[in-house]
Amino acid sequence: MQHWQTMVYVLCTRITMIFITLFTIDATLVRGVPWESFIIDYKGPCPSNPSLQPQWMDDEYNVYFKDPRVLIQDMISNPDFASEFNYAPYYKYFDRVHHF
Repeated sequence: MQHWQTMVYVLCTRITMIFITLFTIDATLVRGVPWESFIIDYKGPCPSNPSLQPQWMDDEYNVYFKDPRVLIQDMISNPDFASEFNYAPYYKYFDRVHHF
């Protein structure tokens, strides 16, 4: 019973975090940058035995995004970032090894 309760708690916590993330994204002000979308599906080779073919090979997926070029223009034109925006690339090193 304890294992089941732990699994339910973890699942509910993850679902809650997903919703919080989605609401935060939707609440972010980006001054009229519209959502765009496209549909993608798999067009590659499929197994010769249809019973072995995974479902994702048959499905279509909606991809939603906002135009990155317009988002960056909006960020740069925002007066709140006028003195805080760093245009230089950021490089991080740990023990003389470059990390991305």
